[in-house]
Amino acid sequence: MDVEFRAPQPHEAEAVFAVGREAFATRAERREPWLASKRMDDFLAAWVGEDLVATTEVMPVGQFFGGRSVPMGAVASVAVRPDHRGRGIAPRLLALAVERMHEQGLVVSTLHPATTRFYRGLGWEIGGEYAVRRVPTASLAGLPPGEQECLRPGRRDDLDGVRECYERVAPSINGAIDRTGTRWRVDLLTFDGPQRYLYVYEADDRINGYVVYDQHQTRRQWGFGITVHELVTADARAAVTLWRHLGSHVAQVETITVLALPLDVLTLLLAEQVVELVGANHWMTRIVDAAGAVAARGYPSSVRAELHLQLADRMAPWNDGRFVLRVEGGEGKLSPGGTGDVHLSVNALASLYTGWATAPELAAAGLVHHAGRLELADLDAVFAGPRPYLFDNY
Repeated sequence: MDVEFRAPQPHEAEAVFAVGREAFATRAERREPWLASKRMDDFLAAWVGEDLVATTEVMPVGQFFGGRSVPMGAVASVAVRPDHRGRGIAPRLLALAVERMHEQGLVVSTLHPATTRFYRGLGWEIGGEYAVRRVPTASLAGLPPGEQECLRPGRRDDLDGVRECYERVAPSINGAIDRTGTRWRVDLLTFDGPQRYLYVYEADDRINGYVVYDQHQTRRQWGFGITVHELVTADARAAVTLWRHLGSHVAQVETITVLALPLDVLTLLLAEQVVELVGANHWMTRIVDAAGAVAARGYPSSVRAELHLQLADRMAPWNDGRFVLRVEGGEGKLSPGGTGDVHLSVNALASLYTGWATAPELAAAGLVHHAGRLELADLDAVFAGPRPYLFDNY
């Protein structure tokens, strides 16, 4: 079977949408917004004869690690028509996508997997968490009131202030998407849609926090549900005020559903341990260019380390071999050579890089080999940081 791989042309967008619609049960009303928002240059597709049978999309964005925006390829729309599945088309398509990301200078890649095994076999590994949690509204209502005089409904002319607030906070979150430039989620903040709301915390003429949530019907006989899509705060006062605002719905809402946020800080504020984990789908990251990825992220300024690595990557030969990792003064460099003392795969490096897994955990899982106590401690110190998560589910 001869398969042609190439980027689709603008006039082929309908065929690209059709493959995705069948693969993901996309609603027909999503067609026009999808066609208006997508660039065919971001896609790779596979043809058998005249039939388009598979697609993948790579959106060039940035993702914060160690306080710096790292060039990242956000992979989405990986779809194969049902009658062509199981023929090895998807792995070939993603291998070409990795090569193209390398050529474009996108040094890491992140995706939300429908299946872990498939992407793990191609070099992606668990990078962070996208979870769903629930909090009793009554518990939020029991928080201190905060500064309610600083709280108000958002307006359309607040969007620049909201964007600026996000840009101040996002570098401190390992895994957060860099939304500067064109990659700003306007859809998330279209709060004049049905039952979607934006509230902002504004002090000294500056937005220091915001929350975006929707109201929806539930199966209960009374009241409604609330889902928080995003809550971002630059200080503790804004956090308490916004959580207490959500608690003000206690008469009609039994629980608040929260997407993405770990809620570790909220757990410290609540009187009891009432945060419930409903489920999680961990996102996965691939190191596309190991040397470029190491140079792009930030590191703790106090750390100084040198490690000799033997890195294995069967898909990207430029990552495969012996390297010396040096970190000093907040900068990192990965150079070819060295003795290759510590053995690890590109998968293990990805989980280390994002901060999802510690070096001892990876060693316990058999993913890091020939590393002694000192080497494991150095790897942990190099990639130390907050637990990674992201808001964007693309």
